[in-house]
Amino acid sequence: MIMIHPRTLSQKTDQFSKSVTKIIEMGFDPSSLMFVHGLATHSGVKKSIWEAKLAVYRSFGWSEDKILSMFKKQPVCMTPSEKKIKTTLDFFVSKLNWTPADISNYPTSLFLSLEKRTIPRCSVLEVLLSNGRMRKGQMGTALIVAENVFLKNYVVKYEDDLPHLLKVYQSRIEGA
Repeated sequence: MIMIHPRTLSQKTDQFSKSVTKIIEMGFDPSSLMFVHGLATHSGVKKSIWEAKLAVYRSFGWSEDKILSMFKKQPVCMTPSEKKIKTTLDFFVSKLNWTPADISNYPTSLFLSLEKRTIPRCSVLEVLLSNGRMRKGQMGTALIVAENVFLKNYVVKYEDDLPHLLKVYQSRIEGA
């Protein structure tokens, strides 16, 4: 905690104690590193803002259990602004037809840049899906891998059969 989230320790004792209790009630193991991240995230967001972010998730059909499950897996899913969460969820639900389960399996995807990463990669993935080269369930991994891995596994790998993939990808990046 001191090394990665020292600011969390600077809050008032009673507020810190309430945050620790709340995180433990959520099911975080106090001996785990995820506890530290959960505590830092939860204590760093005002209660009214926290509730507003929960309301955004609920508005997309998320249950309390699904939100908690995702928060436990990747606490920083509660750090983007309400607008960023709404915009990103709208993209995943409306454009990709992802369910809360799909999204919560890859919570890191919620705070990637839509314009610079998610949309360009999805343009390639849509081509691969429509050509039967991949399944929808593989999309989450493709969004979170490093750039060089993405290019190798999803563009270069298919350049003989689908030579336009690189142009599709580059055009979406340049348009960002």
